[in-house]
Amino acid sequence: MLLFGVHLHQPPDNLKEVVDKAFELCYIPLFETLRKYPEFKFSLHVSGWLFEEIKGRYKEVFDYIKYLRYIGSLELLSGGFYEPILVSIPQEDAVFQINKLNNFLTYNFRSMPKGLWLAERVWGDNIIPILSKCGIEYVIVDDYHFICAGFKKDELNGYFLSENNGDVVKIFPIDKDLRYAIPFRDVDETLDLLEGRSVNIMFDDGEKFGLWPDTYDWVYKKGWLEEFLEKLLERGIETNTFGEFLNENRPKGLCYLPNCSYIEMTKWALKPEDAVEYNRIVDALGHDYFEDKGKRLIKGATWKNFFLKYHESNYLHKRMLELSKRSKSDALFRLQSNDVYWHGIFGGLYLANLRDNAYRCICECEDKTDRVEVKDIDLDGEDEVKVVRSGLLYVFKQGNLIEFDDLKNRFNFQNTLMRRKEHYHFKVYAAAKDEKGIKTIHEKGYAIDEGAKSKLIFDTYPKYSFIDHLKDNFTFEDFKYSRLEREILGLKGVNPLVFESDSLGKEFKFENDLEFLIEVESNKKYAVEFNLHFAHIDEVLFNDKFFKDDLTFIGKNLRIIDDFTERELVISMEDICNMWFVRLDTVNITEDGFEVINQGVSILFIPNNTKAVRGSLCLK
Repeated sequence: MLLFGVHLHQPPDNLKEVVDKAFELCYIPLFETLRKYPEFKFSLHVSGWLFEEIKGRYKEVFDYIKYLRYIGSLELLSGGFYEPILVSIPQEDAVFQINKLNNFLTYNFRSMPKGLWLAERVWGDNIIPILSKCGIEYVIVDDYHFICAGFKKDELNGYFLSENNGDVVKIFPIDKDLRYAIPFRDVDETLDLLEGRSVNIMFDDGEKFGLWPDTYDWVYKKGWLEEFLEKLLERGIETNTFGEFLNENRPKGLCYLPNCSYIEMTKWALKPEDAVEYNRIVDALGHDYFEDKGKRLIKGATWKNFFLKYHESNYLHKRMLELSKRSKSDALFRLQSNDVYWHGIFGGLYLANLRDNAYRCICECEDKTDRVEVKDIDLDGEDEVKVVRSGLLYVFKQGNLIEFDDLKNRFNFQNTLMRRKEHYHFKVYAAAKDEKGIKTIHEKGYAIDEGAKSKLIFDTYPKYSFIDHLKDNFTFEDFKYSRLEREILGLKGVNPLVFESDSLGKEFKFENDLEFLIEVESNKKYAVEFNLHFAHIDEVLFNDKFFKDDLTFIGKNLRIIDDFTERELVISMEDICNMWFVRLDTVNITEDGFEVINQGVSILFIPNNTKAVRGSLCLK
């Protein structure tokens, strides 16, 4: 028996060329193939935004799904409409998101789903009452969840019951061996694996059927999928949907699962140094011993650890929670989509366009009324100050500008990302060649080329604006290679906004422009750093020059013209300054290998007068 499922997802408002590529290489050929084999039963989850794209822009795929549903080959599963991590959003929002997809499926397919796909298989017991409220009977997680709870792999040949204060849900465990075999291993080898077990449970990303590296040629041009389906039916291996299996079979027993996700995710959520140690421990134990014994006891981190690993993710998440308390809207629910909050083999948080989409949603949700608010937005024990004036939103922390939104154009010019060490920067994971198959994205070997290596610069502080530096002497190299230290200031007053430290005093006033005064009580030289984000860095003019690489100016005014928002940003100083510019580029891993992504531009102003620095920030 094979229970087979595929999950399809694209981040809401993802780049059109990315979505179109997914249809061309994966979604269209996948369903064109599956409709040829009506005897093959399977389950399907499509996230809500992508389902709307399919219905609106790719009617043929929508009709394939309707056909397979009509003839009984296909079962549809629900989930959060915009694919949120359910344990990370308010319960009432989770209920709304699930019911929104329930309603979409009921209206379009006359099918009320009984099963639910958990985004990234992130499990927590607090999900169970949410599922009960939405009429969901079962979910699918990984076998790793059960192994971490003490189950043995050979016990996981069916579904189990779990409960939370009397609310009950049925849970299927996905077999990791099948995740790695389908569609990457030789067909006969994969089918032999199926025949060795009474019940086989496989549910994974549909994008592995054409969109992941090397899979389009392997799955379609070389015919893996058709060969798999034909030989599966020839051997008489029965297939079924998860819902039908559940109706025809009794549960295996009771389970209580820990908060976790699939094993790869738990490693990605570790801090880089811990991820390196984790791999060393696994290597020392040996693969077989780790899989048999060690995996139950040696665990990675929970999904929410990404909020500790990346302060940018935590800030986005806490802004979402703040806005959820005020009102509900479609923009809020789009903001809850999981992709932007984490990073693993996929770009996630590193993709600036995903963060731009998230801040667009924040700007849509935000109250546009002029005001000043003092609160601990990011829940770290220290207050931030939010100021809204004339359609602009500023958030300050420790004397730094950490959010700078153009509410009209729904864009955050402070949407930068700190350059960090990641565990994959320091080790190339080589994969042995396999003539009988191809490698999954988790097994492939990647190498950093020399061009990307030159971009491996790591920051020691967040890349905000109005960052204060004191030093005996400033050099361009120290600035470029992030060797400066920042001063930390404390909040002293709100009207006007004042921050102070032993060496500095900083005052902000909000009239037509943001006016600032920085008074220095130190014999060292002073410099102030701005870090700004733009959607198309190569199309932005800095004092009438395009910024391709390192850049320097001398003067009082910096005039920045942004093509994306069609706004002009002006930073004016009372005294002449040296202005130094460097790119903020990150090197991150993706399913296709390493890529360099621009996260913004870093600008250092070194004024001639280092005792009293006056200036303004204006957006025209």
